[in-house]
Amino acid sequence: MDYLWDGFIIFLGTENMDLTHKFYSKSLGFASYEENECKIYNIPGGGKIGFTCEINPYQKINPIITLITPYVDSLYTKFKGEGICIKEKPKYCNDKYYFHMLDPNGYTIEIQKKINYSI
Repeated sequence: MDYLWDGFIIFLGTENMDLTHKFYSKSLGFASYEENECKIYNIPGGGKIGFTCEINPYQKINPIITLITPYVDSLYTKFKGEGICIKEKPKYCNDKYYFHMLDPNGYTIEIQKKINYSI
């Protein structure tokens, strides 16, 4: 059976594309490309995040972007040292070890390690 989908891009709004680009390309290390007025970031391991100035980033419903990694503690230290807004120290909950931080647009980024099963 052929797969219907090749992947996904979640598009989010931004009021400051330059600051957003610096965070996603420099701090997180994602490669990017431009499409129309959008910047799209490739996530190693699969998936894409796109940003556009055409979406209001201050909507009541604010998505969480979850990034899976085995390096939760070292990334916590790195981002804390960069002055990124971190909401709590890494913690365990059920099948995951994670912490939350905010990107320049106020979106919640969850840095997460899955425990006891594959993604």
